[in-house]
This record gives sequence, structure tokens and C-alpha cells, in this order.
Amino acid sequence: ALLSCKCEANSGYGDKWLFHGGCPNGYGYNERCFIKPGAVCCYPPSGR
Repeated sequence: ALLSCKCEANSGYGDKWLFHGGCPNGYGYNERCFIKPGAVCCYPPSGR
């Protein structure tokens, strides 16, 4: 399962990905924020 993360500007939790390039395609993400170090939080969470 993907780790959860939270962005101050979003309600609820997103999916945490451990890379710099942004959110991966194919998961329906439409918002993101970056979390240090080297992670990105993607909304809306997939598979929940």
C-alpha cells in the first residue's frame, strides 16, 4: 500500500511517492505538493 501524506492546502490525505519528478501518470492525480526530503504528495488518493 502507498504511504499516506497530507498537504496543508488539502483536506484529507494523499498518496506519498518518493521521487522528485512529481506524481506518476495513470493514477488520476490532479493536485500535488512536495514534501522534503525527496517526496511528493499526490491527490486525490488512488485505490481507496
